[in-house]
Amino acid sequence: MLPIIYTAIFMIFAAKGFWSGKVSERREYLAFLFPDPNDSLGLTCLQRSNWFCLTGYWQNFKLSDRQPLSNDTSEFIKWVEPAYEQINWFSFKPEDAEKGGCCTYQVNMYMEQGQKNGLSPREYAEKTLQFSDYGEKNLAYVKSRWNDKLCANVISQVGFGYGSLKLVGGKGLTKKFVLPPLGGSKSMYLIHGATLKRNLSFSYVMTFIVCKAKPELCPDDFENEIAESSSGQRVIQMNKRGQ
Repeated sequence: MLPIIYTAIFMIFAAKGFWSGKVSERREYLAFLFPDPNDSLGLTCLQRSNWFCLTGYWQNFKLSDRQPLSNDTSEFIKWVEPAYEQINWFSFKPEDAEKGGCCTYQVNMYMEQGQKNGLSPREYAEKTLQFSDYGEKNLAYVKSRWNDKLCANVISQVGFGYGSLKLVGGKGLTKKFVLPPLGGSKSMYLIHGATLKRNLSFSYVMTFIVCKAKPELCPDDFENEIAESSSGQRVIQMNKRGQ
């Protein structure tokens, strides 16, 4: 009887990857979506901002054994409703259009990424809303599409937090990456794949994108940081052929 039990336990653990090296890496990141008329979701973002939209805080592991409470949804709305516009965290769901972009999507994000992982409404809201500090956040997620005319991966979404870099779409780190034109500009920020993690940093996105769109989210001296960092930019000019 015992060998059967041990065999069953082994099979369960093996299925979960404990002895196969397939244990899921702990990952969490704050994700940004860039406005882009050539990307369906980016086009929706463009209706709200020509700089960036926030998509929320993502994580794949539990932080506690907290059980859901009946008032979690109403409590979370109390946190997010006064602040979502300040950080461009919009819902693109039709039912939220008349409310200015809140709060069905944001609540769904809390339920899936926060509540299921043991976070209270306040804890998840703070992870998402209070992101403007320049703490250590690594580039953990990049979604892009390949553009033959530019011969580059056009970035549509990025995530900063913890975990190894995950690439979705595009043709990988052996190719160049570009950000779509932002803030009404005609130029695109060019990054070589080999230096993507270094040059597409959280501080870069804060300084050159978030702080330009939302200076109230940034330190008083952010303009000096922009001036000091500007020499590191490489841009290519956009035209109709390259879009």
